[in-house]
Amino acid sequence: MRTILDSLKLVEIFIACDDFCKQFEQYSMQENDEPPKQRQMSDSEMMSILIFYHHSGFKCFKYYYEQIILRAMRSYWKNPYAYAAFVAQIPRVNFVLFAFLSACRLAATTEANYVDSTPW
Repeated sequence: MRTILDSLKLVEIFIACDDFCKQFEQYSMQENDEPPKQRQMSDSEMMSILIFYHHSGFKCFKYYYEQIILRAMRSYWKNPYAYAAFVAQIPRVNFVLFAFLSACRLAATTEANYVDSTPW
């Protein structure tokens, strides 16, 4: 198995996530009038890590996070969570991540995206 650890792809993903999160935050502030909470890691950082995992080729998220994010690519993150804390924070970004993936459609829609599960 070949793993893909292209730091340019990680930066590309982060920029797209960060731009989206800024726009999403402006919209949600119009609705709530509450300033966003300061957190150890931003939503866009967490989303980038989650999306990059699927590009990396790794099968084990814990190994990917501890070996790649916290060690090999440590310089890309200001103040990353420990693994258990990161996993505990994932529900916080689920809605924004869903909105991002739905709005941006990172993959082109093809017939292969829709598969019928009925037996042939």
